[in-house]
Amino acid sequence: GEKDTVISLCHFQALEPFLHLKQAMEMVAKNRKGQFLVLLPVQMQTESHQKICIHLNHVNESVVLSSFLEYGNENKSLIRDIVTDKDMFQCIQFQLPRWEPSWGSPKVFATVQVIGATVRFWSRKMVLIKNRSNLIFLQTDKPLYKPGERGMWDSVLWG
Repeated sequence: GEKDTVISLCHFQALEPFLHLKQAMEMVAKNRKGQFLVLLPVQMQTESHQKICIHLNHVNESVVLSSFLEYGNENKSLIRDIVTDKDMFQCIQFQLPRWEPSWGSPKVFATVQVIGATVRFWSRKMVLIKNRSNLIFLQTDKPLYKPGERGMWDSVLWG
């Protein structure tokens, strides 16, 4: 039942996802009753691949798993599946469109629901959004120039 369910939602920094994922999985493994773990970044970048990962452990009934993002004025469905396995780990990849200032504060809400005959889990968390920016790389023919020297250069735009 609901009293036997451990519910966790973990945010992780993009630079250290594997360390935090390992700690979160160890936390879930300590309790052998029905558990849910949702992993998502603290900050998401637009126009690039992002992931949300969902782990169900020791769920002894079929459940409906659904997840969606509230982004600007839209809801984007990430998954809606019937899960019959006792254990499941799945990462869902998606992209967010460029954030428009007219939409207000740059944030998205991630919602995950797991619903079964005796299991009910619902969580909604806010994640900050950062628009992807272009990077200009300037390559010169030598590392340092003295005042007045002329050099050759190349530029590359990543975006």
